[in-house]
Amino acid sequence: MKPFRIVHFSDIHEAQPMQTAGGFLDKRIVGAVNSFFRRRKSFLRSNIAPAVERILASLPDVIVFSGDAATCGQPSEFRQALADLKPLTESGIPLLFSPGNHDAYVRDRACRNALRDFVEELTNGRQTLDGYPSVFDPGPLRFLVFNAARPTNPLLSCGFLDEASQELIRRECIDRTKPLVAVCHFPFRRIRHGLVNGFRHRLFGTREAVGFLNGGRLDLVLCGHIHFPYFDLDSTGRGETSCGSLTRNGAYSVIEYADGVFHHSRVEVK
Repeated sequence: MKPFRIVHFSDIHEAQPMQTAGGFLDKRIVGAVNSFFRRRKSFLRSNIAPAVERILASLPDVIVFSGDAATCGQPSEFRQALADLKPLTESGIPLLFSPGNHDAYVRDRACRNALRDFVEELTNGRQTLDGYPSVFDPGPLRFLVFNAARPTNPLLSCGFLDEASQELIRRECIDRTKPLVAVCHFPFRRIRHGLVNGFRHRLFGTREAVGFLNGGRLDLVLCGHIHFPYFDLDSTGRGETSCGSLTRNGAYSVIEYADGVFHHSRVEVK
């Protein structure tokens, strides 16, 4: 049987100049300054086009984008991301998206509406901002897709699994009939163990989910947030993995599932 192929990329962090005066009065100014002084020369938009070309050539069964399309959650950043990812959207390949903290950066209405439009356009209506958590069941695997991103104060980059998300994980893991793959911008296990700047970057509400992951009821977590890749996996490829930032590292991950095993690899594009 042909392996089931997943392509996983994350954290492209499209950046645009500040578009409105209000952006200088909320968290957007923090993101803009950070982008200009720290990320401008290391997060390269030029990595996106060759990655998109390679992804399409590999004919994946599912494409997973685990969030942070934007830098400050501005409408212009989402428009740029849609333009850069348009070949993926138009390919007909199912694309699953989990919003990141930079996508839900502020409470500004225009920014929130831009994220709402982005989710629907990127996924061809398969997902909506109000439709999380969602389930996608394409065959040998069952995907649970979450939105744990909420606007926070300028010092925090954390996420929150709401009650509906925790209940979905509980129900799916207890009634599990096939391997379960969680898609979330924030790691479940690695941040909870205090390995990523502790409290400031953590995901709240994961205690039970981590128990299911450690116990093998939840097979795999695909996440972003951490800009460098890691593979916290057992001998069957189960566990948790971050693909890192596509624009920072010039690479994405490929996961192939066959004969009960997840096989993980990296594709360099720069």
